Amino acid sequence: NNMKKIIMLFVCLFSLFCVSSLTTNASESELFEYDVNTYFRGVWVTPKDSGNIGNIKPTASKTKEQKIEAYKAEVLRILDIMEWYNLNALIFHIRVDNDAIYYSDMNPWSDWFTVYGEDPGWDPLEWVIEETHARGIEFHAWMNPYRVKSHGVSKKTTLEEFAKTIPSYNIASDPNMLLTNTYDSNSNGIILNPGLPEVREFIIDTCMEVIEKYDVDAIHFDDYFYATGVNDDDTYAKYNPKGLSHDDWRRDQVDIFIKDLSDRMRAYNEENNRFVQLGISPSGVWRSGNGEVKYDENGTAITNGSATTTSFQHWGNYLYSDTKRWVDEEWIDYMLPQTYWAISHTSAAFKPLIDWWDAIHKYKKVNLYSGMGIYMSETPGTNYSWGKDPEEAYKQITYCYELENTVGTVFYNFTYLKDAYYGKTDSLYGQGMTKVKNELFTNPAVLPEVRTMKRVSLPAVSNLKVEMGESNTVSFDALDGAKFYVIYRSNGNLDYSGSQIYKIISRNSVDGKVTFVDENSNGDKYSYGVKALSGSNTLGEGSKVECLFNVTFKDYDGSLLKEETVKFGDKATAPTPKGKDGATFVGWSTDINNITKDLEVVAKYNDSDFFVKFYDKDGNVISSQTLKYQEDAQAPNPEIEGHEFIKWSQDFTKVSQDLDVYPEYKVLEYKVVFKYTDPSTNEEVVLSEETVKYGNAATAPEAVTFKGYTFEGWSEDITSVKKDLVVEAKYEAIYFTVTFINDEDDSVIEVQKVKYGEDAVYPEVPVVKGMNFEYWRGPINNVLSDRTVKAIYGLAEYFVEFKDWDGTVLYSTITFYEEGVVAPEVPSRDGYTFIGWDTDFSEVLSDMTITALYKKDKIKITYIGFDGIVLSEEEVVNDKEDYPASYTAPALEGYEFKEWEKAVDSEGNVTYTAIYTEVVVEEEPSNGCKANAIQNVFYLISALGLVFVLRKKRF
Repeated sequence: NNMKKIIMLFVCLFSLFCVSSLTTNASESELFEYDVNTYFRGVWVTPKDSGNIGNIKPTASKTKEQKIEAYKAEVLRILDIMEWYNLNALIFHIRVDNDAIYYSDMNPWSDWFTVYGEDPGWDPLEWVIEETHARGIEFHAWMNPYRVKSHGVSKKTTLEEFAKTIPSYNIASDPNMLLTNTYDSNSNGIILNPGLPEVREFIIDTCMEVIEKYDVDAIHFDDYFYATGVNDDDTYAKYNPKGLSHDDWRRDQVDIFIKDLSDRMRAYNEENNRFVQLGISPSGVWRSGNGEVKYDENGTAITNGSATTTSFQHWGNYLYSDTKRWVDEEWIDYMLPQTYWAISHTSAAFKPLIDWWDAIHKYKKVNLYSGMGIYMSETPGTNYSWGKDPEEAYKQITYCYELENTVGTVFYNFTYLKDAYYGKTDSLYGQGMTKVKNELFTNPAVLPEVRTMKRVSLPAVSNLKVEMGESNTVSFDALDGAKFYVIYRSNGNLDYSGSQIYKIISRNSVDGKVTFVDENSNGDKYSYGVKALSGSNTLGEGSKVECLFNVTFKDYDGSLLKEETVKFGDKATAPTPKGKDGATFVGWSTDINNITKDLEVVAKYNDSDFFVKFYDKDGNVISSQTLKYQEDAQAPNPEIEGHEFIKWSQDFTKVSQDLDVYPEYKVLEYKVVFKYTDPSTNEEVVLSEETVKYGNAATAPEAVTFKGYTFEGWSEDITSVKKDLVVEAKYEAIYFTVTFINDEDDSVIEVQKVKYGEDAVYPEVPVVKGMNFEYWRGPINNVLSDRTVKAIYGLAEYFVEFKDWDGTVLYSTITFYEEGVVAPEVPSRDGYTFIGWDTDFSEVLSDMTITALYKKDKIKITYIGFDGIVLSEEEVVNDKEDYPASYTAPALEGYEFKEWEKAVDSEGNVTYTAIYTEVVVEEEPSNGCKANAIQNVFYLISALGLVFVLRKKRF
C-alpha cells in the first residue's frame, strides 16, 4: 500500500511538472495578440502561369534589349499593383525546373527566361530585389528543389539520353541522380532523387548560393518533393540503415533535407547577421482525420489530421512530406499551406482546415499564413462558394483575423489581382479583391515578426524632421540594422496605431539620411511618426513630430492681437481685444476650445457682421448668409433623395459667432426581394427579403443552382439601393465546347457547342494520306464539360498481288503507304521472254494488281493487199524494238498506194495492210463528145460479152 501511495504521488508530481512545462513553453514561444495591421500579405508570381511575367527571348519584332525593357516594365507593373493592394511580400519564381533565373555556377539559365543555358548578359534577380525592397516589400525566392522536368519527356527517352541535354556542371547531367515520374500516358516527368545524399547537398548548395549572392528575405519551396510513380527501390535498398518502411523512408529523406538546409541557413544567418527565412508552402492537407488536436508536455500537437475527407494529402503518396514535423521541430520559419478550398467545400472546407493548421502552431514559433486560391473564383458556378459568393476572399481573410496563430494570406496567383486592378470588377474575383482592398487592406501592414529568429528591436530614429508644404517631406538619420521604415501619419494625435500606418519605405539613404516625400499631403498638416523594422521584422521604438496648428487672433480692424501654436484637440488661449468705440465686445468669431486646424479668430462686436454657412451632407456649401449680432439665420431646404432630414448640427438663431452648420439625416430604408424562376418548371420562388438603407448594398443570398445552367448574376444592381427592388436570379444554359482533333497533325476538324447533357455529333473524318481512320477517342454522349475528341488513325495497309500473263497469282503481300515491295521470281513461258511488270511498285499508294509482261521469241510479219489477199507472210526473231514495213506494195490500176497500216497484236505479231487512194482522171473539155461515144461503145461490148458468158454457162 505504501508503494502504491508513493507511485501515485510520483504520478501527481510528474503531471504537475508536465503542466508547468507546457505553460513555460507557451510563454517562451511569445504568443502574440496580432493586430490585423500586422499581417503577411503576399502574392505568388511565376512565369509558368500565363499573364504573370514574361521572358526576354528575342522575337521577330523585338530584340533582346527591347525584351529586357519590357520585362522591367512588367516587374514595375507587378510592384505598382502590389502597392495598390497594400501587399508586403513578393514570392517570385527564380528556380523552376532545376534551372536559374539568376547568375549561377551550378544551374543553367532557365528556358522560362532566356534561351536555355545562354547567358542573357543581364541579372534580373538583383534588379528585381532592389525594386522590390525600394517599395518596402519583402522578396521571397521561390525555388523548386527536386523538379527537373514536370512533364513532356517522351516515355521512350532514357535517363541517359535526357542527362546528355543538361550542362555538365549541373547534377542532372548524371543519370544516376535522376528518377522518372509518371505524368500521363504519353510522357513522363523527371526529378532529382531525394534519397541520394549528393542530391540533398546539391540543392542545399544551390540555396546557399542564392543567399550568399543576393539580398533575399527568404527561400521558399512549394509542394514539389517526391512525384507520382517514381521507382527508387535501388536507393531505398542502399540507404535505409533504420530499416524503415518505404513510405516512412521517403518522408525521412525529405526531413533530412529540410533539417540540413535549416541548419546551414541558420548558421549562415548567425555568422553574417542575416535574417533569411525558410518558408514552405505544401498542398493544403497534411492528413485527413477528425480534426482533434491535443498537446504533449513540449507543446507539440497530437493529432491524426484535419477534419477533411480528401485523399489528396501530402504526408503520404505522392509527396511524402511530413510538414507537421517541420513545424513541431521548428526547422522552418513559416508555413504557408495551400488552403485553396472554398468555405462550402464538402471534403476540405476552408474553415476546419485552417483551424487545424492554426491549432498545430499554437505552441510553436513558426508563423502560419494561409494560401488563397483566388483563381478558383474565375468560373461562376464551380468550386463551391468560390463560384458563387463574391465575398469568399473577404470572408476567408476576416476568418483568419479571428484565429490565434494565422497571421497572413498569400494569393495564387498575380493574374487575378492584375485583372481586378485593371477593371475586371464584374468577375467574382474582381468583386472579391475590390472588397478586400476597400475594407480590409485599406492601408499598409507591418510584416509579422519572425519568431524563430533572435528578436532585434531597434531604437528610435534621430533627427526626425518634417517640412510642411505642398508636399510634406519627412527626413531622419538612417539606423544600422533597419530593413524597412514604417511611416505613420495622422491629422490628430499620433499613437502609432495600425490604422495610422501610412507607408512602409526602404532603408535606402543618402549621406546617412533617409528622406520620404508625402506626395498626397496636398498642403495639409499632419503629425508623422517613424519606427524602424529590423531583420526579424520587429518594430523598434517610435519617433514622431506632432503637428501644431497656428491660431491667429485679430481685432475687428484686422490688427494682430496674438499668434499661438496649439496641438491637435487642445484649447487656444484668447487675448484681450482692444475694443471698438461705440460697440461692445461679444465674443470670438469661432470656437477655440478644440483646435483641429489652422484658425484665424476675429474679435466680434455687437455691430459686427456674422457669417453663417450651411453645408450639405457631402460638405459642400449650399447657403452663405451675413447677419448682425443676435439675428436669426434662415436655413435652406435640406430635403435630399433617400434621406429623412432630422435637424441641423447647431442652433443658428440669435447668432453670436460665425457658424458652420451641417445637416443630420436618417437614411431611408427599402425592401429588397430576391427570387428565382426554376428554368425547368417556370415556378417563381422567393429566396430572401431584406431591408436596406439608401445607397447601401443589398446582400444577395446564395443562388440556387440547376443542372445544365449557370447562375449569371442578378437582374438588378444591388450595390447602391435607392428604391424597393425585386431582384431575380439570371440563368444561362450551359454549353460546352467539343473539339474534334486530327490526331495525326493536331489540326482542328470541327468545333461544336453542345448543350449540357446532350450529345455531340461525329463530323466527317478527313482523309489522311497513308493512314486509315480507325476510331474516335473520347466520349461524345452526355456532354458535361469541355472536351477534346481525337480521330485516331492507323497506318494504311495495302494488298499487293503479282499475276502471270494468264491470271495465275504468283505472289501476294501486305505493305504500307509509300513503301516498296519485292517482286517474285517469274516462271518460264515457252516461246516467250519476260520483259518486266505492267505497274511501278517502288512506292505503293493503294491496293495493286501487277501483271508480268512478256515478249514472244519469234513473231509473224504479214502483208495484206487491197482486196484482203495475203501478199507475204514470214516469221522473224523478235529482237528489235520496231519492224518497219519492207514489202513493196503491188500496183493497182486506177489507184495509188498511200501507206502500210501497221497493227500489232498482244503477242507482238505485226500486220501491215496496204492503203490505196482512188486516182481521179479529169476529162479534157475539147474532146468531151468523142470521149463519151467511145465510153458508150465500151459499155455495149461489155454487156454483150456478159450475155454470151451467161448463156454459155446455162447450156
